[in-house]
Amino acid sequence: MANPEHLEILNKGVEAWNNWREKHQGFVPNLRGADLTGADLHIADLREANLTGANLFEADLTGAYLHRAKLYKADLHRAKLYKADLRGAKLFKADLREAILTGANLFEAILTGANLFEADLTGADLTEADLHIADLREANLTGADLTGADLRQANLEGANLRETDLTGAKLEGAKLEGTNIESGKPAISQPELNEVEPLQLVIDPGTASPEEIGELLFEISKLYRMVGGSGIVFRPSEIDVKLGEGVS
Repeated sequence: MANPEHLEILNKGVEAWNNWREKHQGFVPNLRGADLTGADLHIADLREANLTGANLFEADLTGAYLHRAKLYKADLHRAKLYKADLRGAKLFKADLREAILTGANLFEAILTGANLFEADLTGADLTEADLHIADLREANLTGADLTGADLRQANLEGANLRETDLTGAKLEGAKLEGTNIESGKPAISQPELNEVEPLQLVIDPGTASPEEIGELLFEISKLYRMVGGSGIVFRPSEIDVKLGEGVS
């Protein structure tokens, strides 16, 4: 249970809370299981705070400092975490459905089993983050940095990975069906990549130009090589595609 004194101070507002944190830097806030539904916590200093099982549904945590905070199984459904500092935060099995994490810093955050369905992670830093078995269906990861992230067995079906950096990411067993690699490019159908078998793509060119298709194949080829694939052979031959360097 939450410490009543800590909860009382937080309920006085962010300014009072941050002043208290500054004067009591040795204390670790205990807000375990607290009901903070819809709370205004923007720029709040919640570093290392224990928010295990807390209810933060639709809370405003814009720019909040949550470095190494404990958010195990916390309810962050529809929470606003725009540019929040979540470095090293422990979000194991947290509910982040439809959460706004645009520009958030999630470096080395633990998101194992977290629910990020339809979450907005545009431009987020997820370097070395643990997203093992996380639910990222329909999530927007446009421009996100997933360098070295653990995405093993994560569900990325329908996710937007436009301009996403997946360098060194672990993708064994990840579900990537319907993933959008490039906005406005053809839709793709992908098998699970853990088997490292020849990748089969079903491409409907639509209005895409040969150059756009070539760019898409180049990006997919890089993604497939990350998990041990040997590249892509494009068919059908009747479409004249200018393949990018490195695509076979």
